[in-house]
Amino acid sequence: MEQGIEDVRRCEGVVSRFVGAAISGDTRDFYRAAMEIDWPGAWLDVFTALDRVPRDMIADDIRYAFLVAWRGDRDFNPDAPYANGLPIGANWTLTHDLVGNTDLLVRCLKLLMPDHRVAELPLVLYRGQSLAGHEAGEHGVWWTTYPLYAERFAKGGSRSHVGQGAVLMTVDPHSAIIYKLNQMDFLLDPSKLTDVRVLDTPLRHTEAKTGMNELERDLRSRLLGVPSACQTAATREWLDLGAPLAGLPSCRKARTEFFLKELAAETMRAAA
Repeated sequence: MEQGIEDVRRCEGVVSRFVGAAISGDTRDFYRAAMEIDWPGAWLDVFTALDRVPRDMIADDIRYAFLVAWRGDRDFNPDAPYANGLPIGANWTLTHDLVGNTDLLVRCLKLLMPDHRVAELPLVLYRGQSLAGHEAGEHGVWWTTYPLYAERFAKGGSRSHVGQGAVLMTVDPHSAIIYKLNQMDFLLDPSKLTDVRVLDTPLRHTEAKTGMNELERDLRSRLLGVPSACQTAATREWLDLGAPLAGLPSCRKARTEFFLKELAAETMRAAA
């Protein structure tokens, strides 16, 4: 019983330190508190407390510290004191802890992420998830520029879900963007998406495909010709054609050549 009380007190203390440091602007204490958020459902506790804090009370340095701690992103300020000598890019269960609490997740991500400045806004983004969730109007915050990456999630290869998976596409997602994490990953506010469609409902990974690497699986994808959102001209052409599942012949050809070249290189490395 005493150990249980001590555990509760420790968790409450970590939450209090995290929120307090976010308000005070103490990036180093914020960072250290973030590294101690490690109990089941921890981020639900943290975000429930953080949800009461207005955005203008959190300094930009805290937002960059959050990026470093969560994603390992030192691009903004690699010499910042909160990054030196501390582990970065913790494998947090942040979004998993907030399953079923998407509104809370979105509100707190908007508090903690820097203002997004995207030089070239994507015409379309993709997501892999369960078909049942889509039909119920439930969409997560993670979206990608790369359709084959979304397909991996839809097939259950990178995230488990029950039943049929779906590759979703959302057109003109600009007003929903919370933050662009990198060239592939975007965080979106699902409540602001106005055009979400099912692009494909792929089969789950079969036993025959279990032994394949990602290159081999991608080479056999039905979405091989669907352009990445980074290919703006190709994406515009594809959308003008009605976004066919087969994509564009030029994209399919280029990707096929790339994957075959990479597979040949892998074979040579394995034989060396």
